[in-house]
Amino acid sequence: MWDLIGPRQLPIEVRAVEGRYLVTAKLRGLPPDTPIAVGDEVLSVDGEALADAVHRRWKFFTGSTEAGRTTRVLELAMRGARDSTAVLQVRGADGQTRRVEIARARGPFPAVTEGETWHVLAGNIGYVDLTRLTTDQVDAMFDALMGTQAIVFDMRGYPQGAGWPIASRLDRKGGSAAAIYCHLQVTAFVPSDWAQTELCFEQVLAPTDKPKYLMLGSDAARVEIFAGLGVRVIQLTYNAANQLGDGSVVAENRGLSPFGHEVVDRLNANRIMVDLSHSGEHTCLDAARASRQPSQSITLGAGPWWISRAIRRMRNCAWSRQRAASSGSTSCRLSTRLGMPPRKTSWHTSITP
Repeated sequence: MWDLIGPRQLPIEVRAVEGRYLVTAKLRGLPPDTPIAVGDEVLSVDGEALADAVHRRWKFFTGSTEAGRTTRVLELAMRGARDSTAVLQVRGADGQTRRVEIARARGPFPAVTEGETWHVLAGNIGYVDLTRLTTDQVDAMFDALMGTQAIVFDMRGYPQGAGWPIASRLDRKGGSAAAIYCHLQVTAFVPSDWAQTELCFEQVLAPTDKPKYLMLGSDAARVEIFAGLGVRVIQLTYNAANQLGDGSVVAENRGLSPFGHEVVDRLNANRIMVDLSHSGEHTCLDAARASRQPSQSITLGAGPWWISRAIRRMRNCAWSRQRAASSGSTSCRLSTRLGMPPRKTSWHTSITP
């Protein structure tokens, strides 16, 4: 697999734009004097047309959308061996092609942030970079852009959780909802008649609300519904707080709520794995102590950027949490995703107290 995608990556961001592969950002780790610019089209990597490199890897990777799949495969297609230098053929804005050499290195590479988080564009149009805008900056941002004709919220990249305070300011006066979700939770084949069954819950969020644990709502008995449909893993939190407990990015770091304890009990009773990836420290420890089902496994997953440090520290998860999660009658499994090879770890590492 590593011969196919390579363990080292390039400190540039390339995206598919209208059928071409364009450099959209320079990342930290790229030497300042590298003759490549945002907007350059990457034609080939190491003598292979980039379109062919993407096509060759396409069948090995999935994505929730074709655009997401393309972005993922595109990044992997430009990877290479350790201590390797990529030879790129690029076409600049002047239409001329040139050869560019860039050393590959261990990522991830933070983006090089240029300019203000928000500013006014030509034509009195506001612009906001959601990858940098934090929740405590939302009010100041709206104050600064109040007089603009429109605001562009740039959602390219990973946001900082500012969506909900933004939603409360964008809602029309007197509006009852900032967002309405109707998510397909489970599509399963019921053994009794092998008919396809779909389970969907709707949630209406007021402008001042924060997203809740849509899957269970306020009814822990829904665990039985999911168990009957074949669900065997349920995650308690995903970074943010919900009615079960705090996620990994919540500063208050509160533990498992009373409702969260009830949910863990029902998960145990139905022999469903409790997934604590992206949970807050206290939520993780509380759930680990509360889970008493001998067959229970608490999985703490993470992204590819920490795999090389999996034994020492997990993403948002200190070693004390890992040991606590693996104590008593509960086992702990570190599950990883493809993206960066481990140095001295196996793909699945068991932790014993």
